Amino acid sequence: MLLVDDLRLDADILPLFNFTHCHAAEKAVRGLLRELPASPELVREKQAVFRALLSQWDVIGEFSYSRIQLAEVQRFLHEVVSGQLVLETSRVRLAARLLVSEETRYRTRARYVQAITLLHRLEQHYFRRLEPAGLPPFACARLALITRFLERFSLNSVAEAVA
Repeated sequence: MLLVDDLRLDADILPLFNFTHCHAAEKAVRGLLRELPASPELVREKQAVFRALLSQWDVIGEFSYSRIQLAEVQRFLHEVVSGQLVLETSRVRLAARLLVSEETRYRTRARYVQAITLLHRLEQHYFRRLEPAGLPPFACARLALITRFLERFSLNSVAEAVA
């Protein structure tokens, strides 16, 4: 009897599904393939997600982003989330800090612009275009949550401001 553990996931299966642009995304795909659902219903839900996403390959397949810029945005967001970088909420303090150092001003602006550009592209070219039809309820809810989260940033107007 062939068991899941007997499959050569990394060598034979992963290349069929791995269209990622970074190590973290590849790791997530590998995890999806290795994770064994606890019940037949969860297997069917996972299959439904894959089927629904594959049926929208015209949306998913056309999205791309520079690996170097993605790595920079990931590093920036990690620094914010981990508390290594505290975002200034006071415009006056931020302006004063940026006036002190030209290097800091350019580096900070570049990091903000990269993050805004990535989030805007994800919202406009990916999450807004995905159709929830065929997705199981949990995936529809997650897609709606992501879309609402991104809408809170008013990315259209912010992206225009930094362009």
